[in-house]
Amino acid sequence: MSLLSQSEIEPRQEHYKTITHSTTATGSASGVAIAANVNRRYLRIQNDDATDPAYIMIGATAVANQGIKLVAGGVFVMSKEEGNLSTVVVNCIQGNSAEVLLIAEGVNLVS
Repeated sequence: MSLLSQSEIEPRQEHYKTITHSTTATGSASGVAIAANVNRRYLRIQNDDATDPAYIMIGATAVANQGIKLVAGGVFVMSKEEGNLSTVVVNCIQGNSAEVLLIAEGVNLVS
């Protein structure tokens, strides 16, 4: 994941026909952060907790201390431009208490 400014990683409405914003609560068991979507062209996940990390796993069961670690306030971006776009399910877990992940998904590029 490259280091980009906030304006560089925010989806812009003119790029996608639909941008969906959602949240999901994580817990001590693996759960779905966002379902598979064959039309996905952009995904941004942010850990909204003030102190604790969350862990995400792309296409597999999430396990604490494995996969992609999102520190408190941390952001993970998935897109064609980043070279890491995947349309499979993304799962999450957090070992200590319930956390909230903020999710933005862009689908179907504007032609």
